[in-house]
Amino acid sequence: MIKEIIVGIDGSEESLHAYKFACLLSKNTGASIHVLYIVDQRRTELPYMYSTTFFDLSYEKIYIPPDQELLSFYKKLRRDMVQFGKNCLKTIKDIDCPSLSPPETEITEGIPFEILIDKAGDESMILLGQYGENKNFHKNILGSTVEEVIRKSDAPVMVCSHPVTKIKRIACFDDGSSSYERVKKFIDTNFSENSVDITRYTQRSDADTEDAVRIKNEAELLEAVEKEKFDIVLIGAHGKHKVTEYLLGSHAVHLVRKSSCPVIIVK
Repeated sequence: MIKEIIVGIDGSEESLHAYKFACLLSKNTGASIHVLYIVDQRRTELPYMYSTTFFDLSYEKIYIPPDQELLSFYKKLRRDMVQFGKNCLKTIKDIDCPSLSPPETEITEGIPFEILIDKAGDESMILLGQYGENKNFHKNILGSTVEEVIRKSDAPVMVCSHPVTKIKRIACFDDGSSSYERVKKFIDTNFSENSVDITRYTQRSDADTEDAVRIKNEAELLEAVEKEKFDIVLIGAHGKHKVTEYLLGSHAVHLVRKSSCPVIIVK
């Protein structure tokens, strides 16, 4: 059972969708909500330079004190980002959230994906907007924080592209791997009391899939999800042919990058 929902806010419309879904999920599960705005220290740290030593070709990391103008720029940049974070958190406080307890909000500093992963415990779920800063570039490119969290977090991750106002119709994908067993457990644990309608899609052809909708490939899965207007879709992080812990299954990649339906990746 999900007991804590961690929401990463970055000012994007998608991250607000994630927060609103967190409120809905909290109402259904009783989970607490923890909202984070993370000041990316990679943007606020002063620059370092690399130099070769006199005796060999190795490189040494040395700190170059900036001039006063550059120092003032980095200080102002950090202040502006903190203020932007405060504005983001003020925005969500103005949103009606029917959770059982008031959401906890926090501004912190570090590497965003590392902070989000560190905050997630055994019974946590992470919610993020789909594109973040990359939204204006290309639909096939997720935000870098989203990519890293999906690949490295042990907690389930939900990626939101559009608002979710209800949890009544759920799609899930059965690839015959252990990932699907985790998906089933996740659904049973968190949604079984909400009278949800679950549709299972699969490429398998064995007798155990008689109640499932057959598809041929990832494109058909995406087409079905889009056409049927599901509220959310659940999929395992890894398929049958997991190569390393950093590689997502091809079905998960396809859905997360292109689906307009919010996707939950179950680990």
